[in-house]
This record gives sequence, structure tokens and C-alpha cells, in this order.
Amino acid sequence: MVLVGGVCLLLAGMAVNWLVAAVTHRLALRLDRDGVTLGRVPFPPTHLVTVPWRDIRSIVLFERQSSLQGYTDHVPHIGLRLTPDAVRPRGIPTPGTVRARLYRLNAGLRPWPVDVYRVIRGWHLDQDRLAKAVRGFGRHVTIIQED
Repeated sequence: MVLVGGVCLLLAGMAVNWLVAAVTHRLALRLDRDGVTLGRVPFPPTHLVTVPWRDIRSIVLFERQSSLQGYTDHVPHIGLRLTPDAVRPRGIPTPGTVRARLYRLNAGLRPWPVDVYRVIRGWHLDQDRLAKAVRGFGRHVTIIQED
């Protein structure tokens, strides 16, 4: 009974956190002259990350399947593939390390196609504005749509 109460409390906390993020218009994604900023998300907890344009090889739009209680959903994501010599944002392991292998294993059977990503949940990605910003700030960066 205590376990069920704890799980309910955790889920309620997550819901409140998402609601606060939506109501306060917390930053989800920004592209400017400094680079690409991916906002923090409440669960799983992540940090706000800004990656300079020089460290970005491509922006990847992809989906992952999510199943919850028999309901299957395709969840959109946006991610960044970094250059091999890029300074890794806090929490993102350096390629080739044991931590990087564990990070990729944690992604499940289909590893993440990017180095850092965010779920597109509670906001809409305008792909035309994304393309315009990339042309204006990071001409060397490609936008890739993965299946």
C-alpha cells in the first residue's frame, strides 16, 4: 500500500512539474547566434543545455515508440549529433568511454541516433522556422528526418 501511495505521489509530482512548465512557458528550444539551447525537462530530469554551432554536426528529428498500458504512441524527439571533438554538455558522455556505452545501452534496443536530445512534448516544433534559423546561424549544420 505504501508503494502504491509512493508511485501515485511521484506521478502527481511529475504531472504538476509538466503543468508548471507549460503554464510558465519554460524554454523548450532556442536557436540563436550562440548555438542551440535545449530546455530542461522535469522527467527524467535534465539540465538546460546550450551547444555552440561549431560543435553541432546535425539536428535530427526522430520518433520513438512509447507503450503504456497497451496504448502505443509515437513520441517526437529533437536531437543534436555533435562533432567528434565537441565539448560535451554536462551529463553527456564522451564517445568511446564506458559511460558512453552504458548510456547507449540504456536507450534500449534502438539506440538514440543523437548525442543529446529532448522529447517534443507540450510544444510544437515549427520545421520551417527551424530550417530558417539553421540557414541563418549554422549553415554547416544539416537537418535530418529519421524514421
